[in-house]
Amino acid sequence: MMEDLDHEIRRPYNQIVSLQASEAKAHLALRSTFENLAAVIAGLSGDVALLVQEARAGVDRGNRDIARSDEAVNGFRRGLDFSRGVLARAVGAVSQCTVELNAARAERNHAEVAYDAAQGQYRAAQAAYDRASDALRRAESALSSCRAQIRTDSEGNTIYPNCSWEAGAVSRASGECAAARNACDAAFARMQLAQDRLVQARAHEQRCLNRLEVAEQARGEAVQSEQIALGGLREGEQAATAARKAHHLASSRLSHARMADEAIETARVGMAAAIADIDAVKPMVSDLKALCEKAGDILRAAQRGLVERIEILRAFDRGAGL
Repeated sequence: MMEDLDHEIRRPYNQIVSLQASEAKAHLALRSTFENLAAVIAGLSGDVALLVQEARAGVDRGNRDIARSDEAVNGFRRGLDFSRGVLARAVGAVSQCTVELNAARAERNHAEVAYDAAQGQYRAAQAAYDRASDALRRAESALSSCRAQIRTDSEGNTIYPNCSWEAGAVSRASGECAAARNACDAAFARMQLAQDRLVQARAHEQRCLNRLEVAEQARGEAVQSEQIALGGLREGEQAATAARKAHHLASSRLSHARMADEAIETARVGMAAAIADIDAVKPMVSDLKALCEKAGDILRAAQRGLVERIEILRAFDRGAGL
């Protein structure tokens, strides 16, 4: 009976010892697993930190690219505005030169008409002068013929002809010839003046035409400059859009990297807490063993007391039997 009681007392203790040994093995295996996981997390933490650093560098690079592209776009816009201003002035210059050229052509046409008229007047005056000169020569010839008709009468007197009419005709023809000559000289002067004006009008027209050609060339160059500036602006805007897209991707990557870093940190803290919990189990089992040992001591003390009382009862029985 006492042996059975001792066995029953030792059975929980032995179970606790067996449980402690199993727990120790499980504790070591579990702690090793979590330590391995913690090492993996530490390695991932370094990788994620590198990813965060690279993503942050990408965001900074994107900010710089956006700033440069925006500056380039603003420069192209200023260049486009300047080119359009130059084009507007060139178009205005072409319009003004066209107006001036049309006026110069009208002036040249008027000068040509005036010169043609002056030429006609000069030819008419020259013909009138030629006719007056012929009339003067005929009148002078008639006067000479008249004066040559000197005769002598029967008494021997010299009789001179009366040439007053012929002399008057010469005087009138001479006046008409002088007047025609003056008219011819005046017509020639007017013709020369009209010719000078025509030369000036043609020269002015040519200058206007030259200015128009220069203005049209400047307009063509301004159009080309505007197209170049517009193309540069479009390329700059495309570059700015690409830079913003790259910045958005870099920002997303940085956000995901930070989330991963936070997740790694959370996992690391969780691993540390799990290892601490695992380590906290061992003292609890050890405390349970101590309690069992204390309970065993108490039970054994009770066993001893019971044995002593049984012996006393047995002794009492023996004494009573005496």
